[in-house]
Amino acid sequence: MSIPRVTILSDLSSIGPNGATSDLIREHVNEGLEVVGLFLFYERFVAKEASFWDPWIQILPKELSNTIFFNEAEMMELQGSPLYDMTEHLQGQLLETWQRYCRLFVGDGPGQFPDEEFTLERYKWSLATSWARTFLVTLVPDDSNESGETNENKQATAFIPLADLLNYNTNDPCGGDMDETYEFFKVWSNSPLPADHQLFIEYGSKGNTELTLYYGFALENNPFNVIKLAYEINDTDEFFAQKLGLIKTLLSIEPYIANQSSSYFEVSLRQGEPNAESSTTVLPFIRIHAIKSEGEIEAAKEGVQTPLSLENETAAIQLLEEKCRTCLAHYPTSIEDDERLLSGSLSSKEFVAVMARLEEKRMYRFAAEQARGRLLAQMYPLSPGSS
Repeated sequence: MSIPRVTILSDLSSIGPNGATSDLIREHVNEGLEVVGLFLFYERFVAKEASFWDPWIQILPKELSNTIFFNEAEMMELQGSPLYDMTEHLQGQLLETWQRYCRLFVGDGPGQFPDEEFTLERYKWSLATSWARTFLVTLVPDDSNESGETNENKQATAFIPLADLLNYNTNDPCGGDMDETYEFFKVWSNSPLPADHQLFIEYGSKGNTELTLYYGFALENNPFNVIKLAYEINDTDEFFAQKLGLIKTLLSIEPYIANQSSSYFEVSLRQGEPNAESSTTVLPFIRIHAIKSEGEIEAAKEGVQTPLSLENETAAIQLLEEKCRTCLAHYPTSIEDDERLLSGSLSSKEFVAVMARLEEKRMYRFAAEQARGRLLAQMYPLSPGSS
């Protein structure tokens, strides 16, 4: 599939009367996704039917399922999930950015947006569409810019009509890039496909948290899922200073909150962990957290990728299991409740919320069960020859 460059809407495009809108936006905004989001806003809500891109804009989804569009009742579906706080934080950031853009881009001046058009919801739609539907490509502009500098080989953030309509799938996705003439964006399959077979693209190694926030969907059994486990180490701990030192030196983890009496850490648990003998971060961190003696401190200095002692490993596994079960208890619904809900009739936003929180719960449960299994194996080791 080949798509002419002339149809591409990128952060290098000329937008508005004599390019006044694109010049104004680029003067104040550097981030490519923000720039093309504002360009899309202009084309849909200001230029409207006169826009060159109007036929493509007409087929774009007008209702999106990203959590930033959740109302108060829909936000309740995220109770217990880290997505609740993340969504509120992102909604606050977008409100502040929109208010800043209102001061910069709304008015009667050259290239500005009409006041009645630039609403918060329309801005959010335009930006969320840029999050989910843009490509990073190398474009070669026809000529140099006003300063005489060329944009040759500059990476552009771009909407590429038709290519953006491909669905997401990590199994054998298509490739895509500008051709050697830079006049066409080409999409190709990496393996032979039968006629009428659907083409797919993929966005990289993204877990459900990122997909839900920025793309408006969540996947079952997503191999890139990550959940966060938060732990506090405070100065009532006899080995407070030594533990902080070991965590920084051996694991290169910094606390996300720290004061004289406490340090708070987040460690990532990935899909399927801890099913290996040593998890890259979680178990090493918890082994340090569970240290109770000078002997374990000395053992930790030699490395924490393997158990420090039977007592320390038992305590560490208990900490992991307790944390996972505590996280599970924060959700108002059970795994079984969510599985029943998914088999019923849900709105698109409800489906995204239920799928995202269900996958989180499954990960917490899996990690807790794995920890319990490791603990039992240590408490009741099999004797040689046992089965």
